[in-house]
Order: sequence, then structure tokens, then C-alpha cells
Amino acid sequence: NSDKSEQIPGILYCPDAIALRQSLDVGWSELPVMVHSGDARSPVDRLAGREAMLIVGPFPEGGDRAPVRTALQAAQVGVELAFSGGLPAASVDHLRTSAAIAVAAGLDADAARRALFSNPARACGASEIGIIEPGARADLVLFSADPLDPAATVIQVWRGGERMRVAAPGVVSDLEVPE
Repeated sequence: NSDKSEQIPGILYCPDAIALRQSLDVGWSELPVMVHSGDARSPVDRLAGREAMLIVGPFPEGGDRAPVRTALQAAQVGVELAFSGGLPAASVDHLRTSAAIAVAAGLDADAARRALFSNPARACGASEIGIIEPGARADLVLFSADPLDPAATVIQVWRGGERMRVAAPGVVSDLEVPE
């Protein structure tokens, strides 16, 4: 559409390289968040120097490496990433698995943590979550080790500043607040 007034950024699904290329050719004044699984022909280099975010994944263990390479190429040109975990079909742990796979392939660990925590919130317009700073919503998860380590387990959860009970190692329950 040539009417620029209707080019409102949001979340745009670009399933393949052709859809991403066509989406970039629209002439956005501000890029939407793009959901893109990626393949060898993905023109992510065209995002260099532009404020952009790609929602990538999920990256299954032993799966196709092209989407991981596309995510790495995007990050190398300054694109922020957010991981898709394949919910509800996949386990919630698959988000962390995708992050671990990306880090093992060369993604910077800080970029992977942003892709797990703050960037998904930003992609949805929820700037007050996914970060630790004054004025942000006090939802926290304490892990036994770096959340990028697949062996890390959840130790404690706080929701809205309230400490929640953890039912068993690695299993979170928010049914009651401990005494």
C-alpha cells in the first residue's frame, strides 16, 4: 500500500526469505517486529543500521541449522532477537534450549539473555517487564546457575514483588506465598 499513514509497526509474520524481502521493500518509517524462522537466503543484512527486532526459533536440538545461522547473522548486524519457544506445543524449557543452541553457535550470551527476557516484552509493547530497574514490575526468577545453562533449575519466583512457593526443584507453583 502506498499510503504511508497505514504503515503502523506491529508484529509481522515473515515465514521465509521472500516474505522478509518483500516486507523490507514496503518502506516502513519504523520497522515492525518481524517473526522470521530464517533460511540461507534471508536478507537480514538489509536490517543493518536500523532499529529492528526478529523473533526467531524455536531451535530444536539436532534441527536445521539455517535458522540459527540467520539469527546469528541478524545479531551481527545489530538486530535484537527474541526467542519463540513453540508454546504451547513445546515445553517452556524449549525457550532456554533455543538460547543455549544459539549461544553454542556463537551468539553473545548477553544478547541471548535479552532474547529470553527483555526483548519478548519489548516486542509485545510491555516495556515495564523483562528488566530489573526502578519502576519496573517486580517479577523475578532466580535460577541455580546462568539461565543459559540447560542444567540450571528454578530456585525461587517473585511475582509483583511477592515471593511465590516453588513446589519442587525446577517446578514453579504460584498457588501460595510462603509464611
